[in-house]
Amino acid sequence: MILQHAVPLHTTVNTQYYSKVLHRDLVRALRRKRLGMDLDRVLLHQDNTPSHTASTTQLEISLLGLETVKHVPYSLDLAPDGLPRISCREVGTERSVV
Repeated sequence: MILQHAVPLHTTVNTQYYSKVLHRDLVRALRRKRLGMDLDRVLLHQDNTPSHTASTTQLEISLLGLETVKHVPYSLDLAPDGLPRISCREVGTERSVV
């Protein structure tokens, strides 16, 4: 299941805001869409933004009984084989992306 959440204008997504979204919106959506499913069977996949990796957010996730899946940082060395690799080379005084 993918949870989409629109952040209101002029709102900063910090740990308090993200914890509220997890507690209010994610749990509500899981209970509505996955009737009878235990929250401790849910794997949460999120990226490595500071509001997602903060200790208060991780505490909220554990209190909700959710388990997180590690998100590896993006690296050109780790790009899957089907994706194009971008490399930069110097051409004269300009840099071009190849």
